[in-house]
Amino acid sequence: MERKNTDAVVKKRMNVIDVLILILLVVCIAGLVVRFGNFGSVSSSENLGSYDIYFSVSNIAYTSEDAFVQGDTVTLADSGTALGEFAGLETILPAEFFARDKSGNLIVVNYPQSTRIDVTGRILSHGVMSENGYLVGGTTYVAPGTEYTVQSEHMDFVLKITNIVEK
Repeated sequence: MERKNTDAVVKKRMNVIDVLILILLVVCIAGLVVRFGNFGSVSSSENLGSYDIYFSVSNIAYTSEDAFVQGDTVTLADSGTALGEFAGLETILPAEFFARDKSGNLIVVNYPQSTRIDVTGRILSHGVMSENGYLVGGTTYVAPGTEYTVQSEHMDFVLKITNIVEK
């Protein structure tokens, strides 16, 4: 009876799965280099510029007008990122809402004086405008047409960014 040698050297070959794992590893490393390479150049404080962020706040109590104090820091409530400083209010108008008249047509109705108001204003911010949008402080993305819950030193409220313009 013959005995087989179990100590024989087994030659290992690369198979398809090994090649796929190597390709995925190279792609992941390249992605990290690209991601953090661009992030460093965008978030550098040397690249930050001054921008005016125009905003609107709708349907707030008329007494809230006094809470918009020029120079107050405005912070995004969810991340704690400083959006900038109030530069001032531009318009203060009676709040509007839409209702239907007797014929079923949609009409605009204004709240009475000294009840509810809509305001627009401006925040002075420092950030970077990139091809993807505006980055506050070079790190936090904000965009026109988007609503954000923010905090100032005197009030918490929801504002809608209407425009971002370089100073």
